[in-house]
Amino acid sequence: MKKLAVFNLVALLGVFGHCATPESAVDPIVESARGAKFLIVGDGALAAAISHRAAKTDPSLFVVPIRAQTRESIAVFRSRAAEVAPTKRVADAAELGPMAFMVAWLEDAPTGAMAAFALADAPAAPALAAGYDSIPSGAVWRIVKSGTVPGESDCTLFEGARDEIGETFAAIGSGDDALAAALRRHFSRLANDLGVRLAKGGAFKPAKEAFESAAAILPDSPSATLNLSSLEKKSAAPDPAARLALAKKLQGVKPDGAVLAVEGGVLLSPSDFWDAGWFWAASGLAAADADGAKAAIAALPSDAPREAITGLVRLSFSLQRGNCDADVAFLQKRVGEAGLTPELRLEAAEVVMKTSGDSVKAAALLERFALPGARGIPVTRLVCGKPFWMLAAAATVRAFAAKSDATAIASLRAELQEALEQDSEEMALVVSSVFAPAQIELGNWAKAAEDFAESRDSAVAALAKAAGAVAAMRPQDAFAALDAAKGLDGDLAWAAHRIALEAAFRAGDRDKAAAAAKAVLSLRPRDAFSLWVLGSVAVQRGDDAGAVNLLQASVAAKPTLPALNDLASLLARIGNPAQAEKFARMALESAGAAAGGNLYDTLGETLYAQRRYAEAAAEFKKALDADSARSAVSNPVVNLHLAEALEKLGDALGAAKQIAIVDKNKDVLSVQERERLGAVRRAVASAIGGGEN
Repeated sequence: MKKLAVFNLVALLGVFGHCATPESAVDPIVESARGAKFLIVGDGALAAAISHRAAKTDPSLFVVPIRAQTRESIAVFRSRAAEVAPTKRVADAAELGPMAFMVAWLEDAPTGAMAAFALADAPAAPALAAGYDSIPSGAVWRIVKSGTVPGESDCTLFEGARDEIGETFAAIGSGDDALAAALRRHFSRLANDLGVRLAKGGAFKPAKEAFESAAAILPDSPSATLNLSSLEKKSAAPDPAARLALAKKLQGVKPDGAVLAVEGGVLLSPSDFWDAGWFWAASGLAAADADGAKAAIAALPSDAPREAITGLVRLSFSLQRGNCDADVAFLQKRVGEAGLTPELRLEAAEVVMKTSGDSVKAAALLERFALPGARGIPVTRLVCGKPFWMLAAAATVRAFAAKSDATAIASLRAELQEALEQDSEEMALVVSSVFAPAQIELGNWAKAAEDFAESRDSAVAALAKAAGAVAAMRPQDAFAALDAAKGLDGDLAWAAHRIALEAAFRAGDRDKAAAAAKAVLSLRPRDAFSLWVLGSVAVQRGDDAGAVNLLQASVAAKPTLPALNDLASLLARIGNPAQAEKFARMALESAGAAAGGNLYDTLGETLYAQRRYAEAAAEFKKALDADSARSAVSNPVVNLHLAEALEKLGDALGAAKQIAIVDKNKDVLSVQERERLGAVRRAVASAIGGGEN
């Protein structure tokens, strides 16, 4: 390895100019991948630059992002994969994601797969196929058999790519931009990984040079410094000066396992640092070395937090593999030669939603099959007793709803209406069972159901009419229509109970809402809305313990704003303000710019209960500001809360002003709030020196 290039990289990469790094700076990466069919990239500035540059310089190379895929990019990748896939299983695996596609190809036709892929991210993913790994070669990783050590040509190619990028930065100035930073991380990571592979193969001198290069490229990356220290500890001829220099550098290394996990900074020997209490270094184990991880964790001192370290290592492995573990596990356990059968497509979409939550990928698995007879699958094809196309449509709509993609939902509904225009009862069934479970706004689907079910005398038509009545804010009409919808089961029974719950909720009928919520939960025990409704009812009835359990279950199922806010308010009131603060902040973070005054008021209550009066007053003021932006009438409850906080801070005059505002509209206060108003009034009067008003 070129010594001059290694030690001059600090100077080269430290030259800052005013020009942004050009896309051509990624040419060494594109060039290193030449000959492969697919280049796997991550996301962000580096992935975007590689994609744009490859399209201009090497159109035969298909750049595949692991994350941030769109419906369009998934369709293009799926088409390209089908052109080259050696088996149906491999072609279908592309729909589970690029890593599943790569692993399936390695398992079904390894020779072609090893040549087909290059990686600019997630180098540990090939190890998910038994017997394979990847090593740095140039500015990318290439797939090899497990145990392969980088050869001289791999090192030479890396040196050339590294020096070219260094010269580019020196010539134009690295700029303080996202692409420059990403390139530094990429090449430092390559150099560090190269050093680890060389050291494990016994090539210690070039390994040391690789680590020195990694540290020069990205001085604040801890992995190269730790690896240099490991090499020095094992050196047969210790260098006191080098050890002293490394000791000083180690003082600046942050003991944060997440840093190594995120950057994929693999380490030679994590146990070298346990005498300093750096057990987090175990997260720097290579994901390809599962046995080494088990042994390292087993060797931890008895008082080490094994459970936490195990979780950190698991996180690190997942990140090194591109967070594709669940997709690949599904492929290997469930997908055989027949590929993704209708049943497996439904299962796969559910797995995606439960693990990564990638609704775009989940929808892409099924939306082509969401119409009767689509893709040649007969309309008579049943899955669990129901038409496959209908189940595919329901799952697709749920995925669209998770992404709040109302346009896609409307488009699918229009296609279904056109396909089923000759059968209004079938359309009513579809709209009730497909669109209702998505829990999108009733008005988005109920009108279509009413239109198609008009004049139809059936339980399904009655259900559709009930939905339409709720959407039109006519809850009593909804109850009447539901009386005619008898004998329903499955999704239709769930839809009937869900519509009844909406109707009762809008009518303000607490008892009916509770009954309907219980009926929904008997079919879907984790329905967040029903759990929240029952929690709210329990609060109103004074059952605080029951309310906490129900609201916590609702938040666990789906952390919606109302449930988070109600749980925070309840916990603050019953004496658990620290936990309440956590949920209140979650609610505010979820709401973002749309946060209303009630959310700030709840956070203020949690802070007040912790005697953090200044912070509480600040949140109450935010609540009043947010409310004033929506209404000219002040909320007297928030004014009361602010008065209490100001009085605790010794601002009696400020508190008196808030009390005066409350007095203008105190009729809306509850009995308990009026008692609090009297208490703060007396305290303020005493502080000012006057009598009570």
